[in-house]
Amino acid sequence: MYTSQNKNKYAMYLRKSRADDPDATIEEVLNRHYTRLIELAHKLNINESDIEIYKEVVSGENLSARPEMQRLLEDIETQKYIGVFVVEVERLARGNSIDQGIISQAFQFTNTKIITPMKTIDPANEYDQEYFEFGLFMSRREYKTINRRMQAGKQMAVKEGFYLGSIAPYGYKIKRLKKGNTLEKEETEEDATNIILYSIIDNNMGSQAIAKKLNILGYKTRSGGDWTKAAIDTISLNPVYAGLLRWNYRKTKKIVNNNKIARSRPRNEDCELHKGLHPTYITKEQYDIIISRKNKNSIPRTNTVKTLKNPLATLITCGDCGKKMIRKPYANGRIETLLCNTIGCPNVASDLHIIESRIMESIENYLDECTLYVNNYSEKIITEKNNYAKQISNIDKEIKKLNNQIVKCCEFLETGTYTEELFKNRTNSIKNSITLLEEQKDHLLKQSKENKLDRYKKAIPLLTHILEVYDKSSPVEKNELLKSAIQQCVYKKETGGRWNKAAIDNFSLEINFKI
Repeated sequence: MYTSQNKNKYAMYLRKSRADDPDATIEEVLNRHYTRLIELAHKLNINESDIEIYKEVVSGENLSARPEMQRLLEDIETQKYIGVFVVEVERLARGNSIDQGIISQAFQFTNTKIITPMKTIDPANEYDQEYFEFGLFMSRREYKTINRRMQAGKQMAVKEGFYLGSIAPYGYKIKRLKKGNTLEKEETEEDATNIILYSIIDNNMGSQAIAKKLNILGYKTRSGGDWTKAAIDTISLNPVYAGLLRWNYRKTKKIVNNNKIARSRPRNEDCELHKGLHPTYITKEQYDIIISRKNKNSIPRTNTVKTLKNPLATLITCGDCGKKMIRKPYANGRIETLLCNTIGCPNVASDLHIIESRIMESIENYLDECTLYVNNYSEKIITEKNNYAKQISNIDKEIKKLNNQIVKCCEFLETGTYTEELFKNRTNSIKNSITLLEEQKDHLLKQSKENKLDRYKKAIPLLTHILEVYDKSSPVEKNELLKSAIQQCVYKKETGGRWNKAAIDNFSLEINFKI
């Protein structure tokens, strides 16, 4: 719905495209466009202060991937601007026909002009509207043509043995050539790479065992972290170490989910393999041995569609290492557990349903707390809030007194009563006391401004709904319900319950509610 407002401002939309200098940074390109459009504004006697800038620093084919364009459209729909400056119409949309329709209608229904160095398009003018829509259509065709050419060029480069990635695989670094890039071995990562590959080839070791071995030997990943099973699998399954380059290994696929276009990049085991120009760690025959052993040891997957089975997914954080805890199913019929997957982490796992029950108990307790507070809200609570002002006033007085002491110390230093060392020690001590008082004051200010009553009133219906429908919901729905109320849970357990039944539910779970 469009509302009528007095428009006296303009917008400027800046976005880099493939037509711009590929060697220039986004910031450099956008600055050039800004200068060009500001000069145009001056010619049109439009003041620079009347122009609001929308700078798109991310690259996205569709509207959903361009946050600044979405923000601009929201402002256009409120009839905030007379017109929008842009270097060319094509910068506004190269997405699909739905995106182009949304953008076209936003300008047309609000009668917002599109101002370019070539032409000012008035949506109220029928011919200008046709020009605008035709420009969007042609830009989409041009985008597809450019994209096809780029993909064909990249495929040809891979066939010629050039490496196209921006990050080299572990064990390699990128080497610049005149025509393109290739790889060369990274000396600091060679030993670990050889240990990974030859532990499988010579000793048939599993990925988990190799990760433990590297951690014991003191090797670190490129980011400086510990080795994990997933990191070992990523390296051992990559044919680059046998001198081969993959093409279309993770081809982007688009699916419609909840009326939104979602993208996924599934692995393509039938991808093209081409001989690279880089040195190898193993032969093709040795790589085939690794693949054969990995396939032999892996569990066959028959379910091609992944559905969320963990109602606590991404909600539980390990209290020891800070990583997200994961659900662990068992083939022997044992109850699924929630565990930390970090190798060497001492945090003990628990049955998932026990942690889930603890969370629901906490929600019930929090609901009781909210209800009790709302039902018993009285002048007594208002008095407690008024006490905040008294406490803050007392802290201000104490801070003032300490600042006066610093002044006194300065006088003592000038008269020679304090040595320089004594002056530093004394003033540092006073400053530390002031810092602590200021932190206390900030905390009290936050509490005094917080409208606890309104927050609890909003929380009660949401928490009640969660408790009513949770048991009847699917794991996906349960996860969404919990995330609507909980920011994060921190889990910590020191004693296992396999041999000590009393320790089964002996764990701490710190829950941080959103509401």
